[in-house]
Amino acid sequence: MTERFVYLRKAIEMYVHAHIQFAKYRLSKSEWERVEFLIKILKPFKKCSDRMESTKRPGIEKTFWIYETLFNELDKLDDMLNDFKEFDKEWNSELEPALDKMKSKLNIYYGNTARSFIYADACMLAPRNKLQLFRQPSWTLNYLEDYKEKCRNRYINNYENVEPDSQISIIEQKTSRDILLNEDDEYEMLLSTLAQDEDNEFDHYINSPPTLAKESVLYSWKYLQNTYPRLSKMIRDVMAVPATGAGVERQFSKSGRVATSLRARLDPVTVSEIMMYKDHLEREAKGLTFWNENSMIGIGDKESLNEGEVPEEWADGWYTKSSQGNKRRKM
Repeated sequence: MTERFVYLRKAIEMYVHAHIQFAKYRLSKSEWERVEFLIKILKPFKKCSDRMESTKRPGIEKTFWIYETLFNELDKLDDMLNDFKEFDKEWNSELEPALDKMKSKLNIYYGNTARSFIYADACMLAPRNKLQLFRQPSWTLNYLEDYKEKCRNRYINNYENVEPDSQISIIEQKTSRDILLNEDDEYEMLLSTLAQDEDNEFDHYINSPPTLAKESVLYSWKYLQNTYPRLSKMIRDVMAVPATGAGVERQFSKSGRVATSLRARLDPVTVSEIMMYKDHLEREAKGLTFWNENSMIGIGDKESLNEGEVPEEWADGWYTKSSQGNKRRKM
């Protein structure tokens, strides 16, 4: 909303100037600069929220990293507020209490991560991370050893003695990458044997180097599941946990558009299947495109989430670029 407000600055100023009754709402140049600064403050928080609220890919393994990012942003904001050359003292005094409130709230949420083991487990079971995040200067060695030992115990107690699935063939899509990785099935069997020679799959996994390829967690484990068949079962349980409840809340909103007052006798199973079918179509890029305002078919409803969004070319600090004037004239 704030980005749209700044983008429409010229139109807003013209409208206020043309209507005398709205003159009291006119913003000064310094007030516009404050609004733009607020966008800079809130932008990192919005990006982090978007990452965590996604429901189409795991996000629980990034929780600790997200918190560190936000704490770093607040530290940067502290430095910016101390620079009186850029911001006036009056507004600086107004922002400082707000910054303290932000830090306090973030500390409360961050403190709650100690109550659940799922955040640390997900972080360690991400092949590109493993223990690297816990080796950063901001972490103490005690945390690393504690998280590692507790995760290992959970694996041994709940998954070590579980019968693994039969050897899963990973030759599914014959892309050039798949062919390269799967050209020798005997090599895959060798890796599996080596894993069994260690104390357990968790030890073999955690002691091996992190994956260097920039791949998602699920994509990496698509190929690691043959090497670690028991540990992959733990991955399925851990990565299925949503990082936030935003996805669940969106599902409740969608159900309200399916089970309307005119279809109050729909069976709950039917409502669930309609929602799952629509979600499946969207994931397969086959979403229904027809739309009729008088239609009551729930699976064809437009998504309200995208209404009023700021176009990508405007969202990323467009108003700070030197070519701002040219862009406006072209548009």
